[in-house]
Amino acid sequence: MIQLDYESVKKKYDLIIRAASPPLRSDAHVEIVVTDVNDNAPVLKDFQVVFNNFRDFFPTGSIGRIPAYDADVSDKLYYRILSGNNANLVALNESTGQLQLSPQLNTNVPKIASMEAID
Repeated sequence: MIQLDYESVKKKYDLIIRAASPPLRSDAHVEIVVTDVNDNAPVLKDFQVVFNNFRDFFPTGSIGRIPAYDADVSDKLYYRILSGNNANLVALNESTGQLQLSPQLNTNVPKIASMEAID
């Protein structure tokens, strides 16, 4: 028996089915098209954001992207910070996963924060 999975290479199967009552018979062409369903959970592993703030070189744009992926071809990932960002030290683009640092981090005072994200 074969597993039908959209993420595999083959997405279409052609069959010929025969019903017979000898000496009579009838054939039918059956086309099976595999469609995509959300059958794979997104993958998001623990990661760290580490940066050094050098005078006059504070990053004002995106500093990276959440390293998540989904094996389902047609799925669109959405991102949000679940906890740990009470001081709004990090901005997260919910549709792209891009991260940006808050200007309040542009200081010589060290800050440590722990956050969780889901996809």
